[in-house]
Amino acid sequence: MNFIRPSRLLRIASTGAIALCAASWMPVAGAQTTASPSTDAGAPTQVQNPANGAIGTDTRSLLAIQRDGSQAGATLQMPGAQAALAHARYLKSFEHPIPERFVGQSSGGGNVSLLGLTPSK
Repeated sequence: MNFIRPSRLLRIASTGAIALCAASWMPVAGAQTTASPSTDAGAPTQVQNPANGAIGTDTRSLLAIQRDGSQAGATLQMPGAQAALAHARYLKSFEHPIPERFVGQSSGGGNVSLLGLTPSK
């Protein structure tokens, strides 16, 4: 039985969502460009929308697969050297107390290390 890895499943879900959004706009774009010159220019063009049940069906099924883990890959063990380094980083994280808050100005860029933020005392 073939399994889809979670990262691939996410790409599939994202691609499906984008395709679904693009497909939902296709009738609107087509309706605007297919009007013949002989029709009244002031008359509104009616667009047929898909039934409510058709929207999001693929996304819901992909999310259900992700939720129940039916196509999840096997859990991989971390090699000993990498596990030792990860555990050392974890233990080192307890050497400094977590500050209650940070004081500084944010530029909205999201990269905290470049903002010069310092823990409040």
